[in-house]
Amino acid sequence: MCHLQELYAKYEARGLVILGFNASDDTKIALEMLRENGVTFPNIIDSSDAATRVCFQQYQGAYGSAVPMNYIIDRDGKVVDAWYGGGREHPKAIAAMQKAGLELGEAVREETKAKTAKAAEEARAKAAKAAPEVTRAAQRLFQAIRAADYNHDWMSTRDWEHFPAKDVDYTVDHNYPGWVRWVCEKFKASPITEVRLGDVVAGPDGAPTVHFELRLKGGEVLRGELPFQWDSERSQWIGWQGLDWHLRPPPGKETKKP
Repeated sequence: MCHLQELYAKYEARGLVILGFNASDDTKIALEMLRENGVTFPNIIDSSDAATRVCFQQYQGAYGSAVPMNYIIDRDGKVVDAWYGGGREHPKAIAAMQKAGLELGEAVREETKAKTAKAAEEARAKAAKAAPEVTRAAQRLFQAIRAADYNHDWMSTRDWEHFPAKDVDYTVDHNYPGWVRWVCEKFKASPITEVRLGDVVAGPDGAPTVHFELRLKGGEVLRGELPFQWDSERSQWIGWQGLDWHLRPPPGKETKKP
């Protein structure tokens, strides 16, 4: 009920009407519940047998006798959507209201735009604050990769769990042994001769991200974005899925879209 009150407070001036219907509780109990939740939108309280039958037989339908039930009704009186639940259902309610064509579309877009802008600003601030530590973490990771023993049998000894070094961590998307194997084979044949790191910025998901450029002895250049996540247990920044070269198709083997 609290989430409905929040929606009502936000969008009442934009044309949203919320009407509560209590058809089972004693009037005194229902009123006390409304007061405790600070509800200001109109409510109908009718505990008569007739009201209960109308509520559960005509309006519940396939939903059975579950409560609370939520309905979105357009201006023509048509039920656009209905669902059971008493939690925070803002996204579902707003989507249903937009579907109904109510005059809330612009309000929702403005609110979403403001939230997106705020989240982006917070991500930029987080990246800027973490930049020195993230840069050092990226340098340590690439230094460890360059210094790793590519001739060592990382697979059968299960030492791959500590690659590239015991005190340096990196998280792949999946198949860590496959990543270790790819790195060893690739950089043994064509070692990294230079590592270039860009500034730390907020990535698409908001994580502090470093652009990297690896120049190899054979002339190849590997470029990409390396995001970092904070590991609270280890109190350090850890590289996250930006170096998953083993999951990418070889040059010239990319899958072409039809």
